[in-house]
Amino acid sequence: KLLPVLFFIASAYLIYKVALQVGMGAKKSKICMFAFLTMPIAFYSQFIFSQYDVFTVFFMLCGMYFYFRNGPKDKLRFCIFFGVAITFKYFALLIFLALLLLDEKNVLKVIKYTAFAAVPGIVEILINAGSKSFWKSVFGFNALGYVSQNDFTTILGSISFFKVVCCFMVIWPFFIYPKDKNDRVKWALYFCSGVCFGIFDFATWHPQWLMFVAPFWVLGAFISTHLEKFMWIDTAFICVFYMFVNRWWIGGIDDVIMDNGIWRHFLNGKPVVRHISDYITFVDLNTLYSIIFVLILVMFIFKHPKYCLTDFTQEDCSNHMWLMRLRFLAAALLFIVPAFLSFYDTVSNNYTTLTNSSVNSWEVITSGNIYEQHFSGINGDLSQIEIQLANYGHKNTSNLTLNLKDEDTGNILVEKDLSDRHCKDLGFLKVDIGNVNLEQSKKYAIILKSKDAVPGNCYGFGATKDNDASDDMYATINGEKKDINMSIDLKLVKK
Repeated sequence: KLLPVLFFIASAYLIYKVALQVGMGAKKSKICMFAFLTMPIAFYSQFIFSQYDVFTVFFMLCGMYFYFRNGPKDKLRFCIFFGVAITFKYFALLIFLALLLLDEKNVLKVIKYTAFAAVPGIVEILINAGSKSFWKSVFGFNALGYVSQNDFTTILGSISFFKVVCCFMVIWPFFIYPKDKNDRVKWALYFCSGVCFGIFDFATWHPQWLMFVAPFWVLGAFISTHLEKFMWIDTAFICVFYMFVNRWWIGGIDDVIMDNGIWRHFLNGKPVVRHISDYITFVDLNTLYSIIFVLILVMFIFKHPKYCLTDFTQEDCSNHMWLMRLRFLAAALLFIVPAFLSFYDTVSNNYTTLTNSSVNSWEVITSGNIYEQHFSGINGDLSQIEIQLANYGHKNTSNLTLNLKDEDTGNILVEKDLSDRHCKDLGFLKVDIGNVNLEQSKKYAIILKSKDAVPGNCYGFGATKDNDASDDMYATINGEKKDINMSIDLKLVKK
């Protein structure tokens, strides 16, 4: 991952160079670069999720440098660098068109410059023309799959809010005529934030993609009269974003870090049984997403040119250095503290998990059906069963029982009524069962059933894909074997 890190550092330097071209002055430009380096969402994307989205950001910033420098041949350089950025992420095309149409009102010239931007993509295709993997990976990837949802239906057809907003943000600049250099900068950064609003408020996204917004949010904040407010919003955004990401992609971050990073040497093959998400189950996912939506909208609306400084060197940003450090420290601790709690819980307790992957579906538990998780090969005294349940955001009044059955003898070893238990939505319900001795050679089943549950008043259990159909660990519904396992952890007193 060294190459993306080097590109991230180089992108920070480009932020400094762009800020100079914008007219912030040397001191403020350096502080702007520092704000980018410590921006929580950028740091998260690069150093926690560790993907390659920074390549797009780097080449976009190269293009923006020449766009704001605006020399005799800089328009061509702007097109070429954005063309390279587009080969990494198609989002860059929307930014390119918005900036181009802000400057150029001659349709024929717009077509000409768009053709220049297409050159890197054409070269890429020619170089890889004989590669089957290239054609499959690039052209076989449905990029529009994340934005193809229909949000509003009329008699004549369906409308996607993403497509409407992004098209509007690209066309709007065509009707704007900046008065001077500073006005051009204000509108340019405003439309960039508008495109980000359209992408990340109306389309499905992955967490690391938010690296894309970092340069526009930072540069836009530094020409605004509300810099301090935006630093606080940065802090609020990462708090909500962390909770949402860890709740939505359960095990997608902590498991990967602990299984593949240096921590795996301490785990000695033990599966992660306490995810970061387990510590934040008290917050509703829809509430978190709604807050994210609003904060992205605020980052767009209040960066309108009328909220910008008249002189970009005007504000002494050194007064806000403490806040920039605070937002970075808060973001780091928000990840480090629950990650270490997860790590400590995993290494200090004797857990066995009945699944080695994250939940990818939820199965409703309704009356008249029997749901069983079969397992074997466990030796020790079982003291607690932890099962991941969903209550679908409401208080259920339905009955729910859990049994532990010895399949070799047919005896019910444990029977627990879970009806009155408080279950956090998507969280693990801990069921103490005393100490029940399990023998490695025997087969067991954990059984869930309800006498009166119906859709709308029922629980659901987390299900993961069964990656090994030949072993003794699998789930059944009414005796029929399914290709899933229940999301269940077993706490043993000894092995």
